[in-house]
Amino acid sequence: MWILQVSTHCTKSLFSYQMCSIPLKTVEQHSYLGVYLHHRMSWQPHIDFICNKANHLLGFLYRNLRHYPSNLKQCAYKQLILPTLDYCSPIWDPYQHKLIYKLEMIQHRAARFVLNQQWSEHHRHSISEMLHKLNWTSLETKRKQARLIFLFKMLNKQISIPEQYLPSLFPVSATRSHHPLKLQ
Repeated sequence: MWILQVSTHCTKSLFSYQMCSIPLKTVEQHSYLGVYLHHRMSWQPHIDFICNKANHLLGFLYRNLRHYPSNLKQCAYKQLILPTLDYCSPIWDPYQHKLIYKLEMIQHRAARFVLNQQWSEHHRHSISEMLHKLNWTSLETKRKQARLIFLFKMLNKQISIPEQYLPSLFPVSATRSHHPLKLQ
């Protein structure tokens, strides 16, 4: 048995937790429903995990589908790698540039793989042109859209969430900065 103490404080208060007189072991991170939770509320371990998994899958596709047509490679990317990068993204959507960049690099490598344009020093291809040619949006944009869809579903009670966890609306007042749909 284990327990994950979550805190943003530099010094943790150490408590000894027990369940049925059995002491619980304190861990720094643990996977819950496929999302790595860290005791400092950092998404770095989760993003490291999914980037590692996506890179392994991309290597597998490269080894096995290298000589196949681009449409088959694109289908394999969208079926195997993209769900790994999108799973629960409204929850763990990173704000740090280094984590966003790390995720985007996977899509860039996948675009080069799909279009058979591997990176080289002498012949560089524009990644934005490749993404436009494939009609792929950035992963950051996809995560923003997923976050907005999630918020819409929460507010319209399409997702079962207890009332105390729902964002509350500000009361209506006469100023221009307030409106009836402003979230608190």
